[in-house]
Amino acid sequence: AEDGKTRHDLGRDAFMDRVWEWKAESGGTIIGQLRRLGASCDWQRERFTMDDGLSAAVRKVFVTLRKEGLIYRDKRLVNWDPKLHTA
Repeated sequence: AEDGKTRHDLGRDAFMDRVWEWKAESGGTIIGQLRRLGASCDWQRERFTMDDGLSAAVRKVFVTLRKEGLIYRDKRLVNWDPKLHTA
């Protein structure tokens, strides 16, 4: 972050506030890029990963997949971004 704080420093609520601020600032740019690339989407039904309904659905699916042994945590090679701490 610009102020040098990590998501862990911020706590969940403040981090989520920043996520939504970022979406408000950058979401239009990303959609514009997809359109220029020729993506053929139903733009009237656009969703954001952190939308309440979508986020809950993603959590539910991950829990189900984990319980069924279809996903797991292990020591494997991933494309890790050491600056943003994301894969």
